[in-house]
Amino acid sequence: MLFKILDFLDGNKWFVIAETTYNNQNYKYLIKVTDDEEDFKDEFKLIKYAVIDGNEYAGEVTSESEREAVMLKIMPEIGNLLTNKQELLNKLQA
Repeated sequence: MLFKILDFLDGNKWFVIAETTYNNQNYKYLIKVTDDEEDFKDEFKLIKYAVIDGNEYAGEVTSESEREAVMLKIMPEIGNLLTNKQELLNKLQA
């Protein structure tokens, strides 16, 4: 799902910019996409993600210690994407 748009039930769209596993749990780091899917908003979200019996489940990470541990793991991978908006836009439009 890396570099794909996820449609949430609330109507918001989020772009997956990083994925990782930590303590046997899957995580995705997301940036909010504009309604026209042409640009990004300055909103980020870290979610836990699982597929169980063909159903997708996602929930926002609310524990600060869990969030910190996961972000320390993924930041080296996505640092250049966060500082280079054009590279991130290229991923969105691919």
